[in-house]
This record gives sequence, structure tokens and C-alpha cells, in this order.
Amino acid sequence: MKIQIKPNQRVVFQQADLTQHNYAEVPNNSIDLYYTDPPWNDGNVKMFYTILKKQTGVEKVPPAVGVLLRKVFQVAGRKLSPNGILCLECSVDHHELYDEVFATDKDKHNLQIVRKTTQVYDMGKPRPLSAWFFQRKEATPDARTRTLGENQVGLALLKQMLTIFEPKSFLDTSTGLGLLTGEAIRYGVERVYGFELNEGRLAKARGRVGL
Repeated sequence: MKIQIKPNQRVVFQQADLTQHNYAEVPNNSIDLYYTDPPWNDGNVKMFYTILKKQTGVEKVPPAVGVLLRKVFQVAGRKLSPNGILCLECSVDHHELYDEVFATDKDKHNLQIVRKTTQVYDMGKPRPLSAWFFQRKEATPDARTRTLGENQVGLALLKQMLTIFEPKSFLDTSTGLGLLTGEAIRYGVERVYGFELNEGRLAKARGRVGL
């Protein structure tokens, strides 16, 4: 069943390369919830770029996963609202890389860690993930992040965040098939932005909401 876009909602699905796009479509300092699940490691990046070539014929050199993570922080530094939250899902198997990026780039882009939880990715074979939550340094850490549950599966964490924080705006820069953005639209978030490198996957995301 397609997700219905409400009359008061503005939804943008657009093809974009995270490493190159400037996200000018998204006003600065406007995003209440930036929730994204980029590729977890270099092998994961190569897999998605292989899929990109097979589905669209577009061939690109896969970037290192650290390049993608750093761009997420760069976007968050410009697009988060004063009390906005970045939720970044990462593989627990590569914590050394994340620690290195987080240590330098959160400060570079004026962000602070306010919570970390353990989640479960369940697509046939369950595997643990870390969900990291960031806000601007000048923001008072949102105590509601402490109410978020551990070891949730699939979209459960996002559904809980939408209920608790009631964001007016939502951004995902690695929207894939539109699962996260679709849930934000279903919830009724007024402004939803989804960006994806693979036009084939993006077409399916658009199809979810009749675009």
C-alpha cells in the first residue's frame, strides 16, 4: 500500500552523490531530525556501487567510508536546526574508524554526542548496530534521548523518535529504497527530504509515496 502524502507536507526525493552534493534544496539550520544509515564499511560501499552500475549503468569509484561519514557531519553542521538531532546508524564491527571520524569531525562541525544505543539490523541475519545521537554544541542535550530503547529491530527506533520528538523536518542523505523517509511521511512530518545516489533505488522510494 502506498504511503499518502498529506496536503500540508512537502516531500523532496532527489538523486544526489553524498560526496559531492551541497544540499542547497534544504534550508540551513532547518532540520529537526537527520536520520541516516550510510554504508557501514568499505566493503559495503563497494557493494552499493556495484549495484549502482548493474541497475543504472553508472560507474563510479567507490569512496572510502570515512569520506561518507565526514560528509554526513558536514551536512549536519549546516542543516540541523538549533535543537535538531543527527541519528547515525553504524556497524559495531568498525568502531575504530567511527571513533577516529567522530573525534575530529564532530568538533569541526560544532556537534556533541548526546547518546549512543545498540540496535539490531534484521534482514535475514540479525547483526548489532550502534546508533549515535548528536546535537549542536550550544544546544542543551535533549533528555528525551535517554528514553530511547536498546536493541530495537528495523524501523522501531525511528518510529519511537518520531513519536517522542515530533520533528517538523526530516532529512536522510542515504535514503535507499525510502524506508526511513517513507516512515517520516507516514507519521506526518511536514518537510521530508530524501537523497540517494542510485536512481533505480530512488525510483522505488518515490513509488512508495506515489511520486
